Amino acid sequence: MKKVFLTCLLLFIFSCVRQHVPLNICRLPQNHEIIIKSFQYNTQLISEKEEKFLTNFYNYKFLKPFIQMAPTFDKYFVSWGFRKLKKRKYYFINSQVVDKKFIAKIKENANLDTYPNAFVRAITVKNTSIRVLPIDFPLFIKKGSFPFDMMQNSSIFIGTPVVITHISKDRKWAFVENYIAAGWIKINDLAYVDNKFIEKWYSNKFVVPIKDRVPVYNDKNFFQFLSFIGARFPLSKAGENYFIIKIPVKDVNNYAKIKEIKVPKEYFSIAPIKLTYKNLAYISNQLTGEPYFWGGSYFFRDCSMTLRDLFAGFNIYLPRNSYDQAHYEELGRYINLRRFSPRNREKYIIKHAKPYLTLIWFPGHIMLYVGKKDGKALIFHNFWSIKLKHHKKYIVGQSCITTLFPGKEIPNVVKNYDFRKKIRGIRYVIPFD
Repeated sequence: MKKVFLTCLLLFIFSCVRQHVPLNICRLPQNHEIIIKSFQYNTQLISEKEEKFLTNFYNYKFLKPFIQMAPTFDKYFVSWGFRKLKKRKYYFINSQVVDKKFIAKIKENANLDTYPNAFVRAITVKNTSIRVLPIDFPLFIKKGSFPFDMMQNSSIFIGTPVVITHISKDRKWAFVENYIAAGWIKINDLAYVDNKFIEKWYSNKFVVPIKDRVPVYNDKNFFQFLSFIGARFPLSKAGENYFIIKIPVKDVNNYAKIKEIKVPKEYFSIAPIKLTYKNLAYISNQLTGEPYFWGGSYFFRDCSMTLRDLFAGFNIYLPRNSYDQAHYEELGRYINLRRFSPRNREKYIIKHAKPYLTLIWFPGHIMLYVGKKDGKALIFHNFWSIKLKHHKKYIVGQSCITTLFPGKEIPNVVKNYDFRKKIRGIRYVIPFD
């Protein structure tokens, strides 16, 4: 009951925050439709052949856990969370230091000496979290540094295929691999799958949400789950005003079975959504003003998850974290901008970057180039704060459209917070010139 109350309270608080656009740090309209007015609004930005290529690749990545034959990662990779704890102090939410006895207990339960002790295909039966270690409470690198829970790797949506490669000693946690990330998930949030389920569950067509946090109900109007932009569900049938989608539910033996749910076309679309500036602006607007949460905690997003989910409905696959997104070779060209001065980096971006199809990266952060205004590059990104003088911060804590010098209007903003000084390179999100 306590957990339900806390979740409801967080949702209420951050639904209020979402209505608040930080106009005092950015005088730009927070509306992507205004930006794209000068673009070819409804023109398809890729060919049918290119669209098919992207779709096949995305579906392969999504379904890979159902066809892979062995674990991808070794024990060294799986134990990286414990190496993190060795390097520095971590704190509980009550500001107490995480001690060695606590770490030893978690390590014993993880039982990594036996890795891999399983290889079982499964699927998520609810929206859940991928954790760095098999614990469900937050750890922080600084006292009072909420929402930066360093144990949160990513959130993951219902209906995501996974492969279990290891199970904790208490059998409460499973280490899984999936198309977004690898890490620990509570076993209660998973159901095992067999070949019969996979055959029935598989579809050539997937349905994706085009609105965020849409409640999904069964035929008796009982709430089932929230659907998020970035999720996908196999299509069973399409009606005039609705889709029937497949979702997994767990039977008494912890195996998945298929349940069919009707969802309105007003909030869902068959993937891929046509790659036009109109549709890119529409999905971007759904994600603008959303609160920032590290690693997708509480099913809000950080910088990389915002962009990953933005492109998911277009069947453009992005990895989960910002470094990987910038360096993923299956995307379009990467252009190194280190040799340019900060001013010339912006000039190069304005001249060569493709609006809404170009990532801008510096270590720790990823942004989307969306266009220009008054000779300044405009970016869409989800970020936490702006550095001020005297070690202070201005908390933004949400996704918004800014220039490459966000917060320039604020008194005492640190001059080296100019993103142009930090940028290392840009990456096109589609592999077609």
